[in-house]
Amino acid sequence: MQIRRTRAADIDVLAGIEDTVFPSDQMSRRSFRRSIRSPTMTMLTAVSDGKPVGYALVHRRRGSKVAHLASIAVGPDMAGHGVGSELLRRVETDAARRGAACVRLEVRSDNSVARHLYELAGYHVIATLDDYYEDGTSAIRYEKLLATRRGRRERKPETPHLTA
Repeated sequence: MQIRRTRAADIDVLAGIEDTVFPSDQMSRRSFRRSIRSPTMTMLTAVSDGKPVGYALVHRRRGSKVAHLASIAVGPDMAGHGVGSELLRRVETDAARRGAACVRLEVRSDNSVARHLYELAGYHVIATLDDYYEDGTSAIRYEKLLATRRGRRERKPETPHLTA
């Protein structure tokens, strides 16, 4: 398996994975194209046997020390083969290299597989957000502090007061 920057030629396959994996709130092909071109987003694609099998998308705001994992998806035929874990590890490495102190993300409260992945990777719950998704499902917000270049963890960035 190879992890590389997403290319425009990957969009159709990745949109198919998106539609298969997520019951609601899917990204459009237009959003995929915009994400690939954006200077404040990083989109990585996992490739196996020359075919995209998953992706991860990270948003960064200029001047912020927080990277936001907006989406991560792995096709059902590659689920359970470490693709998600490797994408997550690469996202964290890229975020740290770009100066982020932490990665935050939201995940459906009923997505136990993804929640387990994040918890095994060292993420901790910082909030519950009611009625977050289109279908009314709540989200769990996770955060992981990243190691700095010296190997120490950054001080925890201030978390805004969240009401859910």
